[in-house]
Amino acid sequence: GGISKITYLREAGEVFEAADANSLILFDIDRTLVMMRDQALWSGKTGLRKRLQAAANKIHPMTQEEQDFFVSTVLLKTSHELVEQIAVEIIHALQEKNARVIAFTSSRTVQYGCISDVVQWKIDTLKLLGISFASAFQPSPQIHFSQENNGQRPVFREGVLLSGGQEKGGVLKKFLEQTDWLPMKIIMIDDRISELVSVENALDSQNIDFSGFEYNYVKKVFIEKGINEELANFQINYLLENGVWLTDEEVILK
Repeated sequence: GGISKITYLREAGEVFEAADANSLILFDIDRTLVMMRDQALWSGKTGLRKRLQAAANKIHPMTQEEQDFFVSTVLLKTSHELVEQIAVEIIHALQEKNARVIAFTSSRTVQYGCISDVVQWKIDTLKLLGISFASAFQPSPQIHFSQENNGQRPVFREGVLLSGGQEKGGVLKKFLEQTDWLPMKIIMIDDRISELVSVENALDSQNIDFSGFEYNYVKKVFIEKGINEELANFQINYLLENGVWLTDEEVILK
């Protein structure tokens, strides 16, 4: 139990091995299962927003709508790839053992700039990479979340639970109250320690064994190597001027 740090998914191998039909496994999506290929995007949407704001402030401060437009333009254009290829095998092996495996993301659930259905877009991005969580709960339960955060509620669809920016602990608790099944063990893989802690705290009063893994692959393997700042600045400025994101490959070919 408890929370430990890992750089590679295989470091959680023993815990995955011990999982069974009474286990619920929660995989975060961004920078845990999936990452954006372009270097400037390795630190995720938050990092991208910071870069956009810094560049735009030289001209004029950006509205939330403008930020959403630019960020969603980038999300739709860049390639998404698996952080570690082995994730697909691990998920399949867990599903074969009838463990219930779902994706659990803090992603927003309402329209995001040019992306009208964020939930479906997340599901489709995972499917293209060979990952589906739809088998976790069959038939899929109608989960109703009443609590709103900035006009959005959590959503559960096809085995993907999106917290809509709310703390994951409270959302998971609500989710478990509405599924007529309670796991004996929960395993969670996430790159954010705060989310792991919120789930651990939420499960405190429940009689559920919790193993959390703070997954640092992207931080260790990519971000600490450093990125090509000249390339990133060119992409950001080009985006602000033209409303188009050029991938790393496209800039190198220019």
